[in-house]
Amino acid sequence: MSTATERYKIIQNIIAQKGIDCDLFVELARTEAMINSIEQGKMIPPPLPPELNANQGTLETPQETLPTNEIPPIQNG
Repeated sequence: MSTATERYKIIQNIIAQKGIDCDLFVELARTEAMINSIEQGKMIPPPLPPELNANQGTLETPQETLPTNEIPPIQNG
């Protein structure tokens, strides 16, 4: 957790969740401490929200299926 881009994204996320009325420095310190603990293997990452877990199964492209009585055409080439 060292780049300015990563820190900026974290601050954006904190503001989106808590608003601008919270103490950003305290929230940033908590978040960075949690990330460092996760990276060192001292802590298990928090579970994903249900809407993210549900969307993971829909990322695969659907397989095209043929009706059971239809034979696919033979392609030469």
